Amino acid sequence: MNHRIVIRYPFAPAVLLRALITPQFHVDKALRLGAFRCELLEQGTNGTAMTLRMRRRMPTAAPVPRALAKLIPPELVVEHHDQWDASSGCGLIAVQIAHAPVRLRARASVLAIESGCEHRFDWEIAASIPLVGGALERFIAQDLDRSLQIEATVVREMLAQ
Repeated sequence: MNHRIVIRYPFAPAVLLRALITPQFHVDKALRLGAFRCELLEQGTNGTAMTLRMRRRMPTAAPVPRALAKLIPPELVVEHHDQWDASSGCGLIAVQIAHAPVRLRARASVLAIESGCEHRFDWEIAASIPLVGGALERFIAQDLDRSLQIEATVVREMLAQ
């Protein structure tokens, strides 16, 4: 399933991109979003490019439909692999949820708009379970919409400081 999410920020693209290529920004953001624990597993920067692999443990925030309850535990272990290049404004994000039969990948970009910048995510959500895979993909897409709006509020606060 493909799913696009667009978040607008009242900041110049360079401001958001500078944060996105800073590994500690991602850790601080995860902790502000309620992660019980967050650890950088790998990080690397090279000029305007950054790569990181991060693991965070956090509660499942969205109400899980009964049909999917056995597939989504109340506490999630999420591993991110992010790559950003500030010079192109583009990134790649891969997300793995421990013990969940789903794969999430996104091409992301930061674009200038008149009032600041737009952060676009083009997600690919793929569940590898028969019968309820489509329902799981739709649930994750809805949860991404919800969680990225919450994340955007935290990012706005962090960038304003």
